Amino acid sequence: MPSPCAEISCLNGGSCKEKNGTAVCACLTGFTGERCNMSTSGQQYNRKLGSCPLLPADASSGQCPGYVCSNDTVCPDTQKCCPTACSTKVCALPEQNTSTPFPVLLYFLLVFRRARHRFIYIL
Repeated sequence: MPSPCAEISCLNGGSCKEKNGTAVCACLTGFTGERCNMSTSGQQYNRKLGSCPLLPADASSGQCPGYVCSNDTVCPDTQKCCPTACSTKVCALPEQNTSTPFPVLLYFLLVFRRARHRFIYIL
């Protein structure tokens, strides 16, 4: 039977621990939430909106193998994270495209509607 931790990923440096047959994220200082996705100040990192992650003061570097920089380039090595416009160093998990074309179509519809065009763009 596979480990429950194989099915989830903890964010912001958190690590997955198995507890009573379920996966639980153990968060680093400064983060909380089911997947360590929220800072203790209540702000949440949202890559899609381009907001900056909130990191503890001592988290300016760390290991990030298999991660990408916020500008979608690969991290230079496994010991350093990448500088971002947020004036901190951070690496983020690469986005995985598991969605259907519907959200893309919806995005185009919203963009064109906001631009006040009166047509539908079909992909």
